[in-house]
Amino acid sequence: MDSKLWLKVAGLSGVAALGLGTYGAHMFKPDNPAYKEVWQTASLYHLVHTSALLAAPLTKRPHIFGGLLTAGIIAFSGTCYMEPGHHYCSEGFMKYLAKNQALEGMGI
Repeated sequence: MDSKLWLKVAGLSGVAALGLGTYGAHMFKPDNPAYKEVWQTASLYHLVHTSALLAAPLTKRPHIFGGLLTAGIIAFSGTCYMEPGHHYCSEGFMKYLAKNQALEGMGI
């Protein structure tokens, strides 16, 4: 497997981060204003870790580095993006996310 694959993953992740950040800044109108801050934090972390993902081909083990960063982006930012729209998720799943979000953030 070519280590340059992570540049493509970083490109897709960057497009997603910019799109979600733009949505959060201009169109997202949550009932609770605290959700706006959660969304901003998620998009900031998403973009910063996407930038770090660009370095994956330069590392000694690019697939481990890239895989862990990608999993961290999905686990932390993904759950933050889902949290404001919790009415789409079951209550049990949201309790699981809230309980484990700190651990997911440490994983990033």
